[in-house]
Amino acid sequence: MNSGKGKNVKKQKAKAAKGFSMLPIFFGMAVAFVIGAAILVYLIFTNSTNSFFSKHADVQLINFVGMTEDEFRASDYNSSLLAKWVYEYNDAPEGTIFQQNPKQGRTVKAGQKVTLKVSLGTQWVTVPDVKTYVSDDAKKTLQDSGLQVVSKYVEDESVAAGTVVYTEPAGGETV
Repeated sequence: MNSGKGKNVKKQKAKAAKGFSMLPIFFGMAVAFVIGAAILVYLIFTNSTNSFFSKHADVQLINFVGMTEDEFRASDYNSSLLAKWVYEYNDAPEGTIFQQNPKQGRTVKAGQKVTLKVSLGTQWVTVPDVKTYVSDDAKKTLQDSGLQVVSKYVEDESVAAGTVVYTEPAGGETV
């Protein structure tokens, strides 16, 4: 009589040792993945700044170079593009746009960023007097002043080797 009870106990122990089924866990993970992927795809297609997915209208860029900042701001492009203003010294007249990116002729989506560089005018620099400096120190001083340096080596027995004999333009001149 005990043999019947023993079999049932063995079956119960076998079930307990086997554990619960992993199928519901995998199913739950798959459902969570599908929901997450659906949310991600929705966000990409509705909020994307990528022009491939954008619902914004196309804007054909004109040449902004030569315009003033005020002229651009008064144009229709000011409301259809996101202007990033960069101010730099340049030979172009002060206050005028001298470079744009993307270039003229490109088609972009409304709301896209366009970088516009505006001239601060010509920057005048007084050449530092580096006569008698060691060559490397003179070069660094001139470059720190915003000047381009071209070295020319000359023989002059009145100064030590590697010492600056003169600059052209001379120290103190404004360029």
